[in-house]
Amino acid sequence: MKFKRIEWIDFGRGFTIFLVVVGHVLSGIYTNHIYPNSDGLLMFFGEFIFLFIMPVFFSLSGYFFKAPENMVDYIVMIKKKAWNILVPYIVFSFVYVLLNQLGGKSKEYSWGDLLKIWYHPISYLWFLYILFFIFILVGAFSLLKVSLRLQLLIYFIGFILVQVLKINFYIFNVFGWVVFFCLGLLFKKDLNCIKSKGILSASLVLSILGYLLMIKFVGLSHAYYNDVSLVNFIPKVIFDILLFSFFLNIDEESKLFKYFKQYGKYSLIIYMVHAPVLSAIRAIILKFTMPNVFVLMVVLLIIGWVSCLVVIWMNNRFRLINFIFNAYARDRKIVCVRMNYSLI
Repeated sequence: MKFKRIEWIDFGRGFTIFLVVVGHVLSGIYTNHIYPNSDGLLMFFGEFIFLFIMPVFFSLSGYFFKAPENMVDYIVMIKKKAWNILVPYIVFSFVYVLLNQLGGKSKEYSWGDLLKIWYHPISYLWFLYILFFIFILVGAFSLLKVSLRLQLLIYFIGFILVQVLKINFYIFNVFGWVVFFCLGLLFKKDLNCIKSKGILSASLVLSILGYLLMIKFVGLSHAYYNDVSLVNFIPKVIFDILLFSFFLNIDEESKLFKYFKQYGKYSLIIYMVHAPVLSAIRAIILKFTMPNVFVLMVVLLIIGWVSCLVVIWMNNRFRLINFIFNAYARDRKIVCVRMNYSLI
């Protein structure tokens, strides 16, 4: 059976994952204070990106969520997610720590941290950790026939309690991000509403205004923009609506659409590969020279992006590489054509 892809979804994933790479290029420079005089400007653009990229990915994953009809369906779903999410999660936890140990003088993670990944994710891999438990949670409520509106209320109350009580266990972050996952389900029910030009214009104005107000009242801090909190929850929701509306309105004949559409189905690969590559390349460059900040940004972006494309090429040709990114697939000959929509 031929698997028909949804082009605006592929564009959305491809375009957003590119912004993820850009965001990590910038954050890798200003969080390490490589160019102190440029930190403020880089943070302004970097934290702007981090404000919306992860909500969009959670909503895109939620858009394709299929509620299990019975316990057998639920168990099969969890099994599939365990393979397709946890295998790359474990593999790249090891890769990231390895490169961190071989990199510069600053050792962010130790080998002992690998023993803790079941409750504390390594760096950017928190997304896969949270996504896996979101599938467990939403799948369970759906199995119990709890309506989406009631689920949203339960999740939001849980999110408020976690924030107010300041619960630090990482798994409780599920209550914040699951709301965006469910927004994807809501968007699917009425795409024409968010496709409206009025919604696109209004959300654009409100997004920019919200970001500027956040800068004014809380300043620029990575924790305020990347993680979901009471401070940034509403701006993230507005940005989520804005990006979905943009994906639906962009001209499908434009070069921008055609370029990023082709990489949407490989967004998981790009997400997993780019961070350790950027970290390693940045350490190597700075070990031998201190280029202009703009030159470093461009070089990191080009090498990081091209490296991801090389791994995509390898994924389409080597079963071992393909297994890492799509472990549950039963037929390795067709898996590259039918990449799983429910991941990134």
